[in-house]
Amino acid sequence: MIRPDSRYRIVRLTGGSGVFEVDFRTYLFTGPTTLFLRPGQYVDILSGDISAVEVPLDSPLPPTGARVLFTHVYEVGRVSSVGDSVSDSTNLERSTRLWHDQKPLHPEQTREQTELVLDLTDLIATTLPEPRSPSALADELSVSHQHLNRVTRKLAGQTVGDLQTHHRLTAAKHLLGLSSRSVKEVSSLVGYSDAAYFSRRFTLQTGESPQAFRDRLQTRTGDPFMAELAASLEQVSDYRSARADLARHFGLDPRSLNAKVKRHTGHSLQHLLRRHRARRAMELLLNECPVAVTAERLGFADAYQFSHFFRREAGFPPGRVQQVQASVTS
Repeated sequence: MIRPDSRYRIVRLTGGSGVFEVDFRTYLFTGPTTLFLRPGQYVDILSGDISAVEVPLDSPLPPTGARVLFTHVYEVGRVSSVGDSVSDSTNLERSTRLWHDQKPLHPEQTREQTELVLDLTDLIATTLPEPRSPSALADELSVSHQHLNRVTRKLAGQTVGDLQTHHRLTAAKHLLGLSSRSVKEVSSLVGYSDAAYFSRRFTLQTGESPQAFRDRLQTRTGDPFMAELAASLEQVSDYRSARADLARHFGLDPRSLNAKVKRHTGHSLQHLLRRHRARRAMELLLNECPVAVTAERLGFADAYQFSHFFRREAGFPPGRVQQVQASVTS
């Protein structure tokens, strides 16, 4: 594990395949990945052939790395100028420009909208012990609650309240897994005055009690199931029969496999398959594969069905990917 630190950092992941985790979210590793970690975040290799190394902030960061990095921006990191180092500041500003120029997930987002969401997450972090209502947070940022909700839904896929709950529970996971504070202390530090209510809320959101989560994280040595799942997903050729095929591979019925996947990842198997299919589509489109050909390769009946799927998963039509790609390379 590359443990939490008080600095902004760049971590480079390389290797074959596997599963890594950032801030208690799991990601399937399919190729070299560059991550920005904001203060307090960590990287942990759960399984597979992956190596992780910190690199200096002033090291060259290729655009392809930036593209991978910023698809995770709300979960993994925020780009900001920190400290007095000229090289740090220059590199971070350059990365910010790459992010806004490429916009892999939200081609229509503006710099102002992005900064608003990032300012909101900072405000949530600084008010964790005494959380404010969504309306109060909007007032602090000098925007209306309705406008703030529209922007967070567009860029982060969550309401202001959902985003706040996510950050409070992520902070609780950090404290439970990476400190010796009691559950009662943790609940107070993330803004829950009643430890019993906090425990119920935590269990409802994560599927396990705070103490069970702490025990699991602090004794974790790897997850063979996740490694096998990652490898199996890479072998999927027909998404229409993927659930049944995977169930047979693991010797389970589809419902039992779905339950096991949800315990390990927090998501349904269908969700993982949709996201995996969308990632494959993005890779093909970025490699200038025509929309109709991409649809055929991924098993869609026609380009219209594929476009509907891609718009739902990515938030914009597939043709926009190649338009943005052309504008970046021209």
